[in-house]
Amino acid sequence: MDEKEFQNRTCQQHQHEIIAVDLKLAKTQNEKYLCGKCLILRIDGQQILLLSELIEMIKQMKNDQKKQFMENNQTQLNYMKQLQQSLKECNQHVKEKIEKTQNNIEIQIQDSNKDIKTKEDSQDEVDLDKDMSYYYNSDKEYELPQREQNINAISQLIENVQNQIGSISNTFQYQKILESLQNIKTQFQIDMPSEKDIKICEQHGLEIIMVNIESGQQEHKRIACSRCIQEFPQKYTTLEDADENWTKFKINSKQMISKYSKNRESKFNQAVTFITNLRDKYSETLTAIINDLQTNRVITEKQLSPFPLYQKNIYQLDQNQLQEILEALSQKDLYQPLKLKLAQQDQLDSIFYHKLKETIENLVKHDLLTKEQIIMIEKNYENLVILNEDEKKQIINCNEIKQFLENISLLQSYMAIIEDSIQLYNNLQNQVDTLKEKKEFSNLFNQKQTKKVLKKVEQTDQSKQSDSESLFSRQYSQFNQISKKYKELLIVYKDENLVSQLQGSLKQEINAQSKLKEKIQQLENQIQNLKLDFEKQKQQLEQAQEKLEQETQKVEQQKKKSDEQDQKVISQMELLNKTITDVNSQIKNSLQSKDQQINSIQSQYQNSQNSLNKLQQTYNDLIKDIKAKPSALQDAQYQKILQTIEEKSKQVIKCTILVYCGSKDGLNHTTFWNKVYGRKNLLMVFKSNTNYICGAFSPCQWLQHLGNYVLDDTLQSFLFSQNHNQIYPLKAANKAHAIYCNSGYGPSFGSGHDLYIPSNFNGASSSLGSAYQCDQYGSITNSTHLFGQSSVQITECEIFEIVFK
Repeated sequence: MDEKEFQNRTCQQHQHEIIAVDLKLAKTQNEKYLCGKCLILRIDGQQILLLSELIEMIKQMKNDQKKQFMENNQTQLNYMKQLQQSLKECNQHVKEKIEKTQNNIEIQIQDSNKDIKTKEDSQDEVDLDKDMSYYYNSDKEYELPQREQNINAISQLIENVQNQIGSISNTFQYQKILESLQNIKTQFQIDMPSEKDIKICEQHGLEIIMVNIESGQQEHKRIACSRCIQEFPQKYTTLEDADENWTKFKINSKQMISKYSKNRESKFNQAVTFITNLRDKYSETLTAIINDLQTNRVITEKQLSPFPLYQKNIYQLDQNQLQEILEALSQKDLYQPLKLKLAQQDQLDSIFYHKLKETIENLVKHDLLTKEQIIMIEKNYENLVILNEDEKKQIINCNEIKQFLENISLLQSYMAIIEDSIQLYNNLQNQVDTLKEKKEFSNLFNQKQTKKVLKKVEQTDQSKQSDSESLFSRQYSQFNQISKKYKELLIVYKDENLVSQLQGSLKQEINAQSKLKEKIQQLENQIQNLKLDFEKQKQQLEQAQEKLEQETQKVEQQKKKSDEQDQKVISQMELLNKTITDVNSQIKNSLQSKDQQINSIQSQYQNSQNSLNKLQQTYNDLIKDIKAKPSALQDAQYQKILQTIEEKSKQVIKCTILVYCGSKDGLNHTTFWNKVYGRKNLLMVFKSNTNYICGAFSPCQWLQHLGNYVLDDTLQSFLFSQNHNQIYPLKAANKAHAIYCNSGYGPSFGSGHDLYIPSNFNGASSSLGSAYQCDQYGSITNSTHLFGQSSVQITECEIFEIVFK
């Protein structure tokens, strides 16, 4: 490219003039030539702009400012027009109210004038008796008679005037004016000095003097004038106290918000500090690594060659140079010195890469520590030790304290990492157990030969094992060594968890005993109350006996007077004795019934405790059944089947309940029907002696008939095969043959049958394609596709009831 072409060239990315060239870092021809924008991006200039970009930004700012000015003025104009219209409407409304009030007053004035004129035209007659008795006092003085006035009419007039004036401030027009004024103040951010507005009661037209701030009250009772207080006597508060409470509430709310904001800002500042330190650590470490790599990357022939490799031929060399060349050519192995030199360089490179590995591992550790610190901030760990700038200044002169606090912070982070590593170890142990169950270890590595293989690897580099087996052996041996350490840690964790569980159980037992003591105390109180009642009744009996004795004495004194009275007294005594006997028997019966009640309560408590234990056991069994999943199905296959059920039923599955397990309940038709009779939405999984796994789902209800098919209008029924990873839906034409219920069979599906389980679960067969569609997977052998053979033995059958939300 000549000078003229270079001057006319522009940057392809930003379309600016080329002003610089990058001679080192550019990988392509286009990246070498840089415009001003490219230079700004290279130096990470967040606050640097091109002059043309700055001018464009200022123009955009001017346009936005002009647009905002126009919008604000238009909003102001709209608010002013709204205020003007509201004033007109309010003026009209006020005129109507004032005219109505004036008309009422005019009517009252006319009535008063009529009364005056009537009084003037009337002539009062003199009634000496009446006038002297009512109005004359003494000493020629008299009292003027009070004129009878219509007080009710005047009170009603005054009340109407007050209501009319008070209702003006509560009208829609008045509120609209206030709203317009508030909009204008809000737009221009005008803070007007607060004044006490007189609030008027809408019901009575009087000034509101008190409010009710008690919880649970109706809204119309919150504010009250003097008449509201009389009509609804409640606990009221003055407006001054309510305003003071409101001011306190605002101050406390602002303090709470301020405290929360400071805590939140502190957490974000901590996170920024951690991430900034991590960024600086990465930048510093990676820069040093790149510089070392750049420094050690290029090596010359002179550094690697044991002899000088002259560019001249042998005729052009001087005597000393020729001597060096002949010395090199006289070696038995010409390239042995070069190989030794290259091997020495490999050792130096190995040491360099080992140091590089240690540096990167330290960087990864720092990354993990930063991650755990961020997690601790997220979980609101208040005990996270983080030094702010002021604390750092305070302890800068004491290196021991500074190092101690930093080590505490590291210890907290390491503790969180240990907990994560324990969780990872548990997951790895579960994976190892799963591989052992599936017997995949025998294919990869024979455990009995592990030690022998490891010894051979240590003694000689020539091993008969393949690279994959050797790698697996070393990794598994390392896992076993780590496993011993983690098991010791897990024992400590389990002991702590066991202690905490025992403490919780002890607290529950103490609470139960305290509740039992409370019940016993209540029973003792009831017994004490019964004793008190008995004492009262006893005192009443003694008083009755005393009265009886007094009556007896009176009867003896009166006995002489009349024999008839004696007979009455005797009858009364007999009646009283009978009453005493009845009362005594009632007291005894009452005490006996109370004792029986106490015994009944104790037995009920014991029965309740036993029922609670049984209910807890039932609940645990139910939770175990609900959390169970098919043991023979893989997780992916199980999720696929559940997804198919949800898609066909258009419902969400809440849980699955294990209702039948053949290995536990027995593989026969009797236990099968006892478990599934009357149930529906059942998922069945079968495993045969050929290691084929298949099953079926149907929403139909399983009823014990003598050879009846069950209709599935919803077409939700389907069969599936885990070995082929296929699902076979029910044909619409065969929806009447979804399932087959026969008390002498096991579970059967479709006509023919597509899936048939006999009574003893031995000799199961399949004729796939009769009622359930399978041709979408191409040509298959109908009788052996599901089980691998035409007749098999079922070794496991699990049935789950699907529960929808």
